[in-house]
Amino acid sequence: MRLFTNTALHIDSPVVGLLLALLLMPIGASAQVQIDQVQQATGQVQGASQAEVIVATGDDVSEGQILGLIQDVSPPTATDGNGATVLQEGNRNDVTIRQAGTENQAVAEQFGSDNAIAITQDGGSLPPAFADDLPAADEAFGAIRDLAAFGSGRNNLAVAVHEGSYNQTGIVQRGANNRAGIRLIGDDNTMNLVQAGDANQFLMDATVSKERMSVVQNGDGNVLDTTLPVNAKMNGNGIELVIRRGGGAPLPLGNSE
Repeated sequence: MRLFTNTALHIDSPVVGLLLALLLMPIGASAQVQIDQVQQATGQVQGASQAEVIVATGDDVSEGQILGLIQDVSPPTATDGNGATVLQEGNRNDVTIRQAGTENQAVAEQFGSDNAIAITQDGGSLPPAFADDLPAADEAFGAIRDLAAFGSGRNNLAVAVHEGSYNQTGIVQRGANNRAGIRLIGDDNTMNLVQAGDANQFLMDATVSKERMSVVQNGDGNVLDTTLPVNAKMNGNGIELVIRRGGGAPLPLGNSE
């Protein structure tokens, strides 16, 4: 595995498919990389060898990238309040959206059967289920789906798209100016994201099946952009990472492509 970043890293991950467990705390741009432990359980990562997975510092995730995940609906407008758009094609799909505050936008699209999306946009702190370790993904999704909205979240954007069956995505945005975009193409995946703070950004556009994933961004201005499944807990401010399958030369610092 190649690691190119100026952020302190702790990686400790027995892998099923690709599950990188990252406990990330920023220590300044000039600090050297600290890798406490790297532990891999399989020789292949979603069709790429371990050596082809690149973790590097990344750029901001734009609103255009998030909205680019949407396929067949227009995003809602939320100038004077909150807006939500839902499109479902298939059987036994379920969507739950809770919004408290103003100018929050949520989009849920599902193509397939037996999928579920739960989105909560509000103010407040980290949900209790995520306060310590990352809970099991299915348990975490249940906690998100049952989470009540409160407080005064503002100007959050969340997009979740499923193409396949038996997928679950849960998104919690507690704060202001958070952006989240998740598209899962495949079957039997669970993905949970909690953004507790302001101006956090997350983008996952992945073709995967049978993955269980949870990500927490606890702080302000954290960025995670990935095309591969990941478990991560980002505690701090201003952590910026991109995770990609490598195609040759290492990614330069600051480049998220």
